[in-house]
Amino acid sequence: MNNIRNFCIIAHIDHGKSTLADRFLELTGTVEKRKMHEQYLDTMDLERERGITIKLQPVRMNYRYNNEDYILNLIDTPGHVDFSYEVSRSLAAVEGAVLLVDATKGVQAQTLANLHLAQQQGLKIIPVINKIDLPNEKLRALVFDSTFDAYKGVIAFIRVFAGSVKRGDKVMAYATRAHVEVLESGYFSPSFVPGKEIHNGETGYIATGLKDPGQIRVGDTITIQADDPSFIPLAGYKEPRPMVFASFFPESSDDFDLLKDALSKLKLTDASLNYEPEASAGLGRGFRVGFLGMLHVEIISERLRREFGLSLIISTPSVEYAVKLTNGEGIRVRSAAMLPDFSRITELSEPVVDLEIIAPAEYLGSVMELVATYRNTYKATDYIGRETALIKYRMPLAEIITDFYDKLKSVSSGYASMSYEPSGMEEGRYLVAKLKTVVPPQWFQVTIQAAIGSKIIAREDIRARRKDVTGYLYGGDITRKMKLLEKQKKGKKKMKESGKVNLPQEVFLKMLKR
Repeated sequence: MNNIRNFCIIAHIDHGKSTLADRFLELTGTVEKRKMHEQYLDTMDLERERGITIKLQPVRMNYRYNNEDYILNLIDTPGHVDFSYEVSRSLAAVEGAVLLVDATKGVQAQTLANLHLAQQQGLKIIPVINKIDLPNEKLRALVFDSTFDAYKGVIAFIRVFAGSVKRGDKVMAYATRAHVEVLESGYFSPSFVPGKEIHNGETGYIATGLKDPGQIRVGDTITIQADDPSFIPLAGYKEPRPMVFASFFPESSDDFDLLKDALSKLKLTDASLNYEPEASAGLGRGFRVGFLGMLHVEIISERLRREFGLSLIISTPSVEYAVKLTNGEGIRVRSAAMLPDFSRITELSEPVVDLEIIAPAEYLGSVMELVATYRNTYKATDYIGRETALIKYRMPLAEIITDFYDKLKSVSSGYASMSYEPSGMEEGRYLVAKLKTVVPPQWFQVTIQAAIGSKIIAREDIRARRKDVTGYLYGGDITRKMKLLEKQKKGKKKMKESGKVNLPQEVFLKMLKR
C-alpha cells in the first residue's frame, strides 16, 4: 500500500488536462509510442472531435523511482461544469489531486469549483502551472500616460502586466480597437531609450505611429489578441470629472484647426482635460473646455500660448448646473446658452462643496470675515494644537473658483491653505434673500421674486414700515384706536395698488458686490 498512489487531475476546461495525462502515459511506458495519440484516454469519438473530456477514465501506470516500484492509479476527469458529477465521483476514489492551471488564462471558475470539492474530500493537492513555455502569455499592458511625436506619432507609456511587447509586434488598443505595428519600444532614463523588449512587470513606452491622439486613451489596455471574447482588459482608471468650465476661442478664426489639434495633443498628457466644440455669434468657433480647477485653467491656457503659439479669448470660468425638466428628465448645462426653454424647467441646482481652511489662529477672524462676504454655511471650527485652526464650510463651487483663493492668501499673509470636496447639488435662493436685507422697507409690503422667463424660482417678502398712528392717544375708548388702525390698513392697501418701490443706488451697488 505504501507504493500505491491514487490520484486525479482537476482543471478548468481546455487547460491541458488530457495532454498532461498523455505525458504520464508516455513517461511510464504504459502505452507504446507507436500506439500513442493525443487524448489517449478520451475513448469517445465525440471527446476527440470536441477536444474535451466527457466521461471519467481510469488507468493504472507502473513507475520506477529511486529503485522502487510504484503503482500510479490515475482517474482522468472532465473539466466542464456540466460534468462536475463525474469529478465528484473521481475525487471520492482517490487520495490526491493534481490541480492544473493554464498560465495564459489563469485561475478560472471551474478551477475553484473543483478545488473546493477536493478540499472537502481532504485530498492532498499538488498545484501545477501549465503552458509556461508559450512565447506569449497574452499581452496585457496598461496605458498610464502618453505624448505625441511628429515622427513616431502617439507614444504610449505602458506598464506590462502579462506577456511582453517589442518593436514589430502588431498590437491593439482594446477600447478604441486601433490596430498598430510597434515602431519602437524602450524605457525611461528619464528620456526615451530604445530597448529590445518590455517584459511582464516592467514599465516602458511604445511608439505607435498613430497620428490621431484620440486612438490611444489613458487607462486603456494594449493587447495582441484582437478578437478573443474571453479577453478581460485591465481595470484602468476612472476618468476625473471636470469641475470648472471655460470657453476658448482663437483670436483669429483661421486658428480654429490649430486650437483643435493643440487640445487633442494636450489631452494625451492630461487625461483630465475635456473639451467639446462651441460656437458664438460674436467670437466664432471655439471649444467649451472642462478643468479640475482654476489652476488647471491657467496651466492649460499658458501651455496653449507657449507650446502652440495661440492667442486666445477665454470666457469667465463657470460651473456645471443641474436642470430638472417638467417631464422628469434631468440635464446639465455649463452656460446660459445651453438652458432649455424656461417653461420646461422645474428646478435649477448648482454644485456645492465641503470647504476646509487651515490657518494660524491669529488670522481666524480675518478668514471668517472674508468667507462672510461669500455665500456659505458654517459647519465647525476645530483646533490643531494651540496655534492652528481648521474651519469647515459648505459653499457653492461658483463662489470659490475665481478669486477666493487669492483673497484668502491676502487676508492671512499667505499662511492659510484650503481644500474642498464635491458635496452634491443644491437649489439657490441667495439673490432674493440678499435683496430682502438690502432693499429698505417701504410703506407697504413688497414681494421679491426671482424668475427665469415666466417661471418663478424663489420668493421673499419685505414687511411694510409701520407708523404708530395711535401713539398720541392716551386712554379713551378702544374703538377709536381700532378705527385708526383699520384706516391705516386700507391706506397701505391703496398704496400697494398704485405705489412705487423706491430703490436707492446703494441697493444696486450692494447687489453687484459679493
